[in-house]
Amino acid sequence: MVPHADLPPFTMKTLLHCGMLWIACLQIAGCADGNHDQPTCVGITAFTGKWHVVETCSGNNYQNEITITEQSGGIIISNLGGGGSNSAVTATVSGNDFTIPPQTVQGIVMSGSGRLHAGCDTLSFIWSGFKGDCSATATK
Repeated sequence: MVPHADLPPFTMKTLLHCGMLWIACLQIAGCADGNHDQPTCVGITAFTGKWHVVETCSGNNYQNEITITEQSGGIIISNLGGGGSNSAVTATVSGNDFTIPPQTVQGIVMSGSGRLHAGCDTLSFIWSGFKGDCSATATK
């Protein structure tokens, strides 16, 4: 008596299908922890470039463009609040978070903080300065 003689033989094709199924399960399970804000890109350069900003400041809505460049140990955010080239602030970066420490720009103290989200093409941040208290979202 041959055990399981009615089952099809184990083939390379079967092994390949099992392997593909296993990889698919791992990819699906990889998102199950709920931590979706870990970007796939790393380092300060993930923040750099031109960003389109939509912000609400003291109840008013604004749109402008900021430019973020790399600076030793952090970033420079130019045109924050649409204030022109003279409204640049420095910020420190830790992982996908950034902090704008209090600094005087055009006679006004500005500060804030924000986060680079998964996909590395969206920033959300809050800041205070010449427009009052603001919350903003920026996209590349």
